[in-house]
Amino acid sequence: MEINSGYIEPNQFWQEVQEVVALFHRFQIDDLVVFYGFGCDRELEVDELYRDIEMKTDKLLAFLSESIAKDYYRLGEDNFYIQSRSLGVEFLLCHESDVHLETENVDVAGCMKARWSKKANPGYEKIGSGWVSLQKTEALKP
Repeated sequence: MEINSGYIEPNQFWQEVQEVVALFHRFQIDDLVVFYGFGCDRELEVDELYRDIEMKTDKLLAFLSESIAKDYYRLGEDNFYIQSRSLGVEFLLCHESDVHLETENVDVAGCMKARWSKKANPGYEKIGSGWVSLQKTEALKP
């Protein structure tokens, strides 16, 4: 299943990152794999992109803060991936100022769908080959 947050205002993006970390804590996930992606090559060498970096969930916010301070990553302007392989979850902090989630875990997807469907700019769920507003998919629930 693939869903996205819809556009996130720059001043709200960090809050969304904090929500992702909170979700990992809620599901008692301590071990993550992260990597830098598209756009992160201003200060990083190309071979440093898409390379797994293992870390504890508790270290993620500090790691991202340091990456932003060093201009390795620009929040909402570059791609940064966060994975829990044990939970089967991948978040992409996207260069288009939104967050993508890919997972088959219905509990994780349900948490984020509920959150992202209530936003002023609601997110989307990929159904078949198209994208449907989360407000519509959540409204169809019994």
